[in-house]
Amino acid sequence: MCGVLDPAGQVRLYANGKLVASGPAQVPKAAARPNVMIGNSPEGSPFAGLIAEVRVWTCVRSEAEIQAAMARGLTGHERGLAGYWKLDEDSGASARDQSPYGRAGTREEGCVQVTSLLPIEARRAQVTTVTHEGKVLVFATRADGRVQYTVKQSGFEDTVAMTGDTRPGWEPWRDLELPAQPDDTSVLAREAKTLTYDADTSRYVLCSRYHSAADTAIAPVQVVSGFGFLYVFRQSTAGTLLVDRFVLDGMTNQLVPKVEVRFKRSRKRHEPLLPTSGAADQTFDSLDFSDTAGVPFYEPSTELKLVAGVHDGLFAVVLLPTRDVDRQRWHFFVHGAGSKVEVVSILSSETGLFDPQQRNSSADGSLLPGVERTVIDLGAALQGPVRSLCAVRYDLQEEQATASGARMLLRTAVRVMLVAAGSQGAPVLSFAAATDGTLSRLADVPTGQRVLHSERRELLLPLDTLENVVAAQVNQPITGAIAALRRGSGDKVAVQSSGADKLKIGDSVEIRGTRNYNGRFVVKATGSDTFEIEVDFAGLEDGIGRWEKVVTRETGLTFDGAVTSYRRTPEGKLIVTAPNHGLVVGDAVQITGTAEYNSIYPVTPIDAGQFALEAPWALGSAIGVKRLASLKRRGVNFDGVDDYVAVRDAKVPTGAASYTVEAWIRPRSMTAGASSRGASTARPTASRA
Repeated sequence: MCGVLDPAGQVRLYANGKLVASGPAQVPKAAARPNVMIGNSPEGSPFAGLIAEVRVWTCVRSEAEIQAAMARGLTGHERGLAGYWKLDEDSGASARDQSPYGRAGTREEGCVQVTSLLPIEARRAQVTTVTHEGKVLVFATRADGRVQYTVKQSGFEDTVAMTGDTRPGWEPWRDLELPAQPDDTSVLAREAKTLTYDADTSRYVLCSRYHSAADTAIAPVQVVSGFGFLYVFRQSTAGTLLVDRFVLDGMTNQLVPKVEVRFKRSRKRHEPLLPTSGAADQTFDSLDFSDTAGVPFYEPSTELKLVAGVHDGLFAVVLLPTRDVDRQRWHFFVHGAGSKVEVVSILSSETGLFDPQQRNSSADGSLLPGVERTVIDLGAALQGPVRSLCAVRYDLQEEQATASGARMLLRTAVRVMLVAAGSQGAPVLSFAAATDGTLSRLADVPTGQRVLHSERRELLLPLDTLENVVAAQVNQPITGAIAALRRGSGDKVAVQSSGADKLKIGDSVEIRGTRNYNGRFVVKATGSDTFEIEVDFAGLEDGIGRWEKVVTRETGLTFDGAVTSYRRTPEGKLIVTAPNHGLVVGDAVQITGTAEYNSIYPVTPIDAGQFALEAPWALGSAIGVKRLASLKRRGVNFDGVDDYVAVRDAKVPTGAASYTVEAWIRPRSMTAGASSRGASTARPTASRA
């Protein structure tokens, strides 16, 4: 038997996979019946008979799906499976739930009672989402303080492969694995010396916590993707922030705590276990990711004690880049008293955690501050107590043309937007980011004045900005008109131009205005190895193109009878060099294979009037039209009896209302009214050609 309730309130009943009844029904909500009985009801309607394989789904099952699965067991990982009791236990009072939720039933007189069959999701709140390595993750804090997560399946995970379901959904909710291990006293002792305040060594800037699961406040978590990890920030019961790092296993969609290296025997990071024989043998204990029993060393939680006073989950986390590729900057926005928001900024360490010490930039030696604090008073703009706090990084982008002419968006600056939602309004503040990752500060300004200022004057620019910055040129750029292009030695393109003597080996030039000369022309004059044709030099005052010196760079083919050069004459004609062309005045010539050279090239000076482009010569050819028939066969000769060409998979629109068929033809005999090129638009007719 199977009962299905669809979103429209219609219930369908199936017996042995066949629909036996359907119609509207009043079904009590799960919240009204938290405890579910198998084999009985709260009203006292016991079932007499055998029950096995009780399955509950969170989706509407089709008749085909019901029939396909009713005669076989399930793996427990099927999409939408919310409960699966096989009821095949030989003994005991428990009925095991083999779905991912594990809600075991209790065998009681006349029934099996299952606690909270469906409302498990109702106990989750404080939802947070994040994207990481192409996947979407959802985090939630339960009413008991446990942090859980689920991952949107992509279809390639082991869990999907096990079920054979081609419709990937969401993974079952899993508890986030938080540290629960003995303290590493070697780490705690070192932190007591290096991470406490000079004036009060009992006060920590931050510290490691090796068992922090019980210290989670019931509040939203914040999740950040960075440095290849997922950082989960949670409010502690003491009002500080706890952070843990996880690696996403893409095949199982599970978050694995980050492991760290310690000594295998001592299980400490900084103190190896020495042998008891007396002599200190440093090789007795070695570093590894697990102890001698194979138990992995997981990284402890980091408690950010410098971020204090966190309440009700009213905090936000943003990670910003700095001028150093291996260093970024963490920013924590925390609601304080009334309308105030405290901003705590701390430099990231080389491992991606937190470094409270100021450092010199590896890029330019400038100072990267360790910890910075500021307080923002939202004032009257807040209009009531803060209900939620959100901060997000965004980029300013600008469309720019590339050297190839394509247009693309380039990042011009990094910004941070802060939103503090009150009961009647939501002030929005935007901050500029400097290259050390710090934010501009908004100061109180007199009424009527608008002042924006920052302690830093360095703004984050696009990655290629410095490459595009060049010294201002007092003189005009080195440029010239291209009088001729020819095939040079080594199959390079030789350019004839005045001003070529101003170039040196290694220079680059940008060529503009050149074109190919493919087409059919009338020969106006001939020489021993040259012929002259008439072309249109539209847009060019002189030459066949122009060049301009740019920056630096540096390449060949041989073909007999090819076009090896062409240049423009003072009379506006084009002289084409093609050895053994065999043309006479009045011939028609077909030129193919020539190319335009519009781009940026390295150059090699040849002499005062020529330089060579580091580009292969495009092999062209010039053939007299009257010779084409002998050089290249054109068309197929049909005998007019039973010859035809069969075209496979041709998408001829024979079902269309009208269509056009074109072909070059030379019939053996011409009838009146026929033309040598057939082109017609007609109603579809059955024909064979």
